[in-house]
Amino acid sequence: VLSKMGASSSQPEWSFKDIPDLTGFRILVTGGDAGIGKVVAENFIQFSNCEKVILACRSEERAKVAIADIIATTPVFPGAAPTAERLELLILDLGDLDQVRVAAEDLKKRFSRIDICINNAGLCTATPFAPARNPKPLGDEHKTKQGHEMCMGVNHFGHFLFNSKIFPLLLASKAVTKKPARIVSVASEAHKTSAGIECDDINWETRMYQGWQAYCDSKLANVQYMFSLGKRLKERGLDGDVTIVSLHPGFGSSELWRDLSWRHRMMIAAITETPRNLSRNEVRAAVDEGLATGTYTNPSKGFAGVEHSYGPPVIGEVTAVAKDPEQCEKLWQKTEQLVGEPFFPKP
Repeated sequence: VLSKMGASSSQPEWSFKDIPDLTGFRILVTGGDAGIGKVVAENFIQFSNCEKVILACRSEERAKVAIADIIATTPVFPGAAPTAERLELLILDLGDLDQVRVAAEDLKKRFSRIDICINNAGLCTATPFAPARNPKPLGDEHKTKQGHEMCMGVNHFGHFLFNSKIFPLLLASKAVTKKPARIVSVASEAHKTSAGIECDDINWETRMYQGWQAYCDSKLANVQYMFSLGKRLKERGLDGDVTIVSLHPGFGSSELWRDLSWRHRMMIAAITETPRNLSRNEVRAAVDEGLATGTYTNPSKGFAGVEHSYGPPVIGEVTAVAKDPEQCEKLWQKTEQLVGEPFFPKP
C-alpha cells in the first residue's frame, strides 16, 4: 500500500489566484477534450479572462461533448465573454504527421497568433505495475500512421512537428501581448527511468518492444526537446519572443492510461490524484512569468516510493541525461529526419 508523504519543498505554494492578467490571450491545449487537458481548459475559463481556449483534439465527437460540458458546468471568470464564445475546436491527430500539417494550416487560417501552446496530449501503451512478459517485436497496434512507435510518435514527434508548423503564430504573440509566447512540454518523472534514448533504434525495429520503456523514453524526449529548442531560440535571438518550459503534472488517473486494461486503470485511480488536482502544475507552467526557458516543475509532495506525485507545483530537477547536450542534439537531428523537415525552415 502506498502512503502519502508530506511536502518535499519549502517553495511558496502556487495556486490559481496567482494566474496573471490574460486579457486577449489565446491558449491552445492539445488533448483538451479529456483528462488533465480538459480540466486545464476549464481552469482557464474559470480563473482567467483569456480570449480563447483552443482544444486541439483527435476526435471531433468527443471534443464537442467536452465543449458542451465545459459550457454547462464551468463558472465564468467575472467580466469575461460567455464560455461558448471563448472555446474553439481544432482537429489534431498527433499520430498522423500528415494530419498534423493539415491541422497547423487550419489553425493559421483561423488565427493570426497563438500566445500559449500546451503540449498536453499523450499516451502510454503499458503500465509500470506489470512489466511486459515475453516481449515481442513492435506490432502494428503500437505504431503511428507513419510507422513510428506510438509513444514516441504521439508524445514527441507529433508535438515537435505541430510546434514547428505553428511557430509563426507563436512569434506573432509578443507584438500584441507584450510578453513572450510560451510552449509547455508536458513530460513526466518517468523520464528519470530512461537511461537514454536509443536514437539508432528509436522505433524499436531491432529490439523486443517494451511499452513502459518506450513511454519513459518519450517523456525524456519531451524534456530534451525543451533544452534543444531553448538552445536554438537563443542562437537565433528569439529567446525573448518565445519561452519553453517542461513539467511533470503528477501521478494521476487520466486519459494517459486509456489503452490499459480496466484492472490497471482501477488500480491507478485508487492510489492517485484526480485530473482536477493535477492540472495546477500545467496551468502554472503555462502562465508563471517567473519561469524561464529550461525550467522544469513538478508537484511538491509524493507517495512512499513515488516522489512528486501530488500537491502544489514547485520547480524541480531533471536527470543529467535529460540535459546532456550531445544526447539532446542527437534526438533533435533524428526527429527532424523522421518527421521529414527541419523545425526552422531553411531560408
